[in-house]
Amino acid sequence: MDVIATFFPRIIAWALVASRLAGFVVVSPFPGPNAPTAQRAALVATLSFFVTSLAPADHVPKEVSFLLVSSAVTELLAGLCIGFTFRLVMSSSEVLGAMVSQACGLSTPSVLNPATEAHETPLAKAFSLLGILLALGMGAHRTALLYLIDSFQALPVGSDMFIAASMPRVVGIGFDAVAVGVRLAMPALGIYLLSQLSLAMVARAAPQLQIFNIGLTVTLGAGFVTLISSLGSVSRGFTDYLGTLGPRMDSVLSAVAGGGG
Repeated sequence: MDVIATFFPRIIAWALVASRLAGFVVVSPFPGPNAPTAQRAALVATLSFFVTSLAPADHVPKEVSFLLVSSAVTELLAGLCIGFTFRLVMSSSEVLGAMVSQACGLSTPSVLNPATEAHETPLAKAFSLLGILLALGMGAHRTALLYLIDSFQALPVGSDMFIAASMPRVVGIGFDAVAVGVRLAMPALGIYLLSQLSLAMVARAAPQLQIFNIGLTVTLGAGFVTLISSLGSVSRGFTDYLGTLGPRMDSVLSAVAGGGG
């Protein structure tokens, strides 16, 4: 009994730490839905083992009660909040891919993603993978994990948190991600608009040419030429946006810790 009484608080602390880490892993793009469930569970268990030995445990409930259940739910929501912030920042590449697909005339064909069971265009998938590659290359996943682990110092397990106070900032990050994706797609969208206007004027001036029979070819050619020529600047722009991940996570964690004050 003395052994159980000695280790029981550490077991509770480990469970609460695992709850926050699990919330992060569920929605975060790293390791992502493509990783097997067993590997993600192993990541949570391994990180929980190391983080529990470092995280303050002064606010951990000492016994199984409603307070413990409430703390576990709060920890899970905190992890979801951190992981979703990372997910929103990364989603700008998906918005970019959707816009470029539309500009290149490839918004109709789609493929099934077995991980999410959702249909997506080939270009959108390609830009999503490019975003992940750039994030891994610049270490954005390490930044997210660093803020996740440091959150156990700023927000000790079992302490009071203001999850609802972070929602306006999370929503703002989502709007920013959409705006960044659209801005990065502007070269392709601009060429798409010009090509469509040119085709419309030619068709208006000479209806007998049936110019729209080759309209798809013109749209595809102009879109891909623009895409290839602007890929370097688009990648730099997305990388610069990923560089704001740290301050954005810091803003969300500050709201969770202080109620948005």
